[in-house]
Amino acid sequence: MNMIKVFTFVSLFAIIGLSNGISQTITTSPVSSPLCAGTAVNVQYHVSSNFNGANLFRAELSDSSGSFITYTVIGVLADSASSIIHAIIPLNVFGTHFRIRVSSSNPAVIGGDNGAPINIVAIPNPIINYTTPLNFCAGDSVVLDAGTGYTFHWNTGSTANAITVHSTGTYSVTATSLGCTGTASQAVTVYSLPTVSFSGLSVPVCSNAGNILLTGTPSGPGGYFSGPGVTNSD
Repeated sequence: MNMIKVFTFVSLFAIIGLSNGISQTITTSPVSSPLCAGTAVNVQYHVSSNFNGANLFRAELSDSSGSFITYTVIGVLADSASSIIHAIIPLNVFGTHFRIRVSSSNPAVIGGDNGAPINIVAIPNPIINYTTPLNFCAGDSVVLDAGTGYTFHWNTGSTANAITVHSTGTYSVTATSLGCTGTASQAVTVYSLPTVSFSGLSVPVCSNAGNILLTGTPSGPGGYFSGPGVTNSD
C-alpha cells in the first residue's frame, strides 16, 4: 500500500513539474534509525541538476505516522546543488514511523522521502525518588531509586536502578534507552556524629552527696542529660 501511494504521488508530481516547466528532482538519501529526540542528524540529498542561485533547501520531518500533510522544518541550507543539510530533531517528538524529505524554494520542488520509517526515541527522563530524609547523621542511610524502564549507570559505578547512600555527595544517574541518554542528580548530606563528654562527676560518689552539677561538652542548645535521678536536663 505504501509503495502504491509513493508511486502515485511521484507520478502526480512529475506531471505538475512538467506542466510548470520544472525539470529538477530531489532525492533524499536514507537516514539512520533510531534517532534521539533533540539531537543532530545529517540529511543528504541529490539533485538531478543545479537549482537557481537564491534557492533554499529544507529538510522536513513528517508527523509520527509518516504523513507530510503537517510537517516540521528541521534544517535549512542555502545552496543550488547536491549537499547535506545539518538538521536537528525536535526535542518533543517520538515514534516509530517518521520520515524525512527535502524540498526547495527556487524552483519549488518537493523531493521524495528517505524511503523507510525512522524511529525517534524520546530522551530518557529519570527521576530520583527517596522515602527517607536526604540529610541525616552518620550511621544512617538513604535509598536513591531511579525507577524502571531504562538501563542505568550511577556515578558510583553501580548499574542497579537503586543505590543505598551512606556518605555526603552528589549522586547522578544516566538512563539509557536505545542509545539515547538522560541524566538526573541528587545531593545528600551526612552529618558527623559529635564527640560528647561531660565533667563534674567524681568517682566514687557518696549517696548523701546531694545535687551534683554536670557540665556537658559541646555546650549549646540541643544537648541534654538523661538517666536515673537526673533533673533539669538542659
